[in-house]
Amino acid sequence: MPTLQSLLAQAAVIRDATAEGENTANRVGSMFVSLIEAVIATLPAELLDASGISMTAGESNVVIRFNSLASDGTASSRQVSIPAASVVGAGLLTPSKLAEINKATADVATALAEIAEAAEAAETARQRADSAYQLAEEAKSEAEAKTFQHVRDVVMFDGSPQSRVELATGAAPGGSVAWWSASNRFVCRHDGKYYTDWPTARDFGEPASDGVRPISSKIYINSADNMPYVWNGSGLVRVGHRPWQTVAGESEFEAMKASGSINNDTLYLILGEE
Repeated sequence: MPTLQSLLAQAAVIRDATAEGENTANRVGSMFVSLIEAVIATLPAELLDASGISMTAGESNVVIRFNSLASDGTASSRQVSIPAASVVGAGLLTPSKLAEINKATADVATALAEIAEAAEAAETARQRADSAYQLAEEAKSEAEAKTFQHVRDVVMFDGSPQSRVELATGAAPGGSVAWWSASNRFVCRHDGKYYTDWPTARDFGEPASDGVRPISSKIYINSADNMPYVWNGSGLVRVGHRPWQTVAGESEFEAMKASGSINNDTLYLILGEE
């Protein structure tokens, strides 16, 4: 096959010939034959007819159909099958795959919106719970943070007897008042004996032959641990979880505050004042 350079050289010879009969028919014809062969060699074996291209998408592939024209002028129909894209291989995106992707994207967006809504609801519930807890804590603090109360019907008693109680006759001139749990009565201990009557007996409740029965309108403080008790009809019941301490008056309480002797874990009760 002649090259372009050799064809150019032959053409220059034919062009520059001056003698009569120098450019023979063979010389000129051979030049044209070589030129046509070179042109044919540069053309593709088959040409594509762009006007006849069509595509058909299936579940697993895309078929491209087109018309072609061979170098000898023969027309023919051809097709190429390209697989659809998948998780295991590359390919074209078919309409069904696009629909699957769009649906999956919409499902993810819906799920994210539901998660965000649930998170917002949970945060709202948490805030409400925190607010309720805060209100409860404030109410509790307001109730328990009082360092004193004005109480008139508060009496002190000195624990409970640890041994068997034998009651003495008559009235004791004085002594320490104890809670006799066996009979649910207050008695007065004096000189190692226990009496059912003493000068301040009515301060503790209703006197009886076996001691003084508590009443529900009073608060009884055990001096052994300063814990308060009330009468529930069948026994003394401790109330609260903080010890109480009685103070003779508000001036005494103010003096205790000034001296720094106030204990924040104790409730202080001012007696004899409104």
